[in-house]
Amino acid sequence: MSKVKTGSSNIIYNSNKEMLDYFNKLFLKDLEDIQELKTQIFELEVRIEEMQKTRNIYAFKSSSRRSVFTPIAPETLVEDEFTFIQNEIQKLEGEKSSLEEKLRGMERSLNVNKKRLASLQDAKKAICDAGLGEDDILSSITETDETGLQFVETDNEQSSLSHNYNILMQNAFDNSFLASMLNKSVIDNIASINHKLQIAESLMSTDTARAKLTLDEVRRNNDDIKSTVMDIIRKIDYPLDSSKPIWLILDEYILQKREQHPECVIEASVECTDYDLKLHPVFSINLIKLLNIFFDNIFQHANANKIDFKLSMTPHKTEVIISDNGVGIKEDYAQLSPWYSSLHRADEIIHLLNGSLKITGESLNGTTVRFSFPIKSQG
Repeated sequence: MSKVKTGSSNIIYNSNKEMLDYFNKLFLKDLEDIQELKTQIFELEVRIEEMQKTRNIYAFKSSSRRSVFTPIAPETLVEDEFTFIQNEIQKLEGEKSSLEEKLRGMERSLNVNKKRLASLQDAKKAICDAGLGEDDILSSITETDETGLQFVETDNEQSSLSHNYNILMQNAFDNSFLASMLNKSVIDNIASINHKLQIAESLMSTDTARAKLTLDEVRRNNDDIKSTVMDIIRKIDYPLDSSKPIWLILDEYILQKREQHPECVIEASVECTDYDLKLHPVFSINLIKLLNIFFDNIFQHANANKIDFKLSMTPHKTEVIISDNGVGIKEDYAQLSPWYSSLHRADEIIHLLNGSLKITGESLNGTTVRFSFPIKSQG
């Protein structure tokens, strides 16, 4: 419950709170506007790139001879089309430059507001330390990413409510990220393919060399779509057979990691009190998800060539230790990492599993990850 503020302390506390609320809302509004502007710039870049490819098709000079029965397109028509596309590209580039200049101004304004918020937050802390404010208020702003969402933290241990907020935001980020991938890499590519097929059809009877060049572009677009879809499938689904005993799932998982990363020696020890133990899918799926997070972090950031993996499991609890000989991790990694980072995600998964997580690291001794959570068998 909030304490009732009276006199001067009430004025100081409420004034600080009102300014924090005002600049925080302004900050979030600026973030949303910046993100929208970046989306517009990205869409312009896609349009410019596609028009440049189309322009290059018209610029391509073929030395192939046509059949005497093939109608010949007047060269002036090709040149006119090339000039028209070039002019459109210049218009789009001018629009893009204008938006980029506007973006730079908005980002400068955003940084000014961020400093204001940091100063007001310091003042809020000083007010609380002086006994003039509430100690249990959620931080008004911590690490804020350009996406416009925040990683909510408390001055003390995170409450269940703030964990819930973080999980919801991370889920929203995942949905937005995957939707963006589908929209930009799949939908736009399909639209581009349709456009290029129309061009190829019109060129088939007049210039087979240009038509072939266009069809090569279509094939590359198809390859891009396939690659994107496979990447999305990997992000949302891990091929896991929960009907198998957990030790077998883990054995196959480690073998897969060894094959994918032969540059890194992976020593593994899996101990189960019951090797026929089959976990409820919620535990096996999230255990693999956690292992993916920590192994991927090692492969991408640790610069390690050796990993020690130990797992101990009973019918009621699992404990995992993953150590590497890489560059280590900073003690304040939680504050330095953006709220949507994989390590924050691991923390929230373990929270949902009612478990515990500890990550320690030194520059000479690498990083050690320890986590555990209660489990139940499949029944």
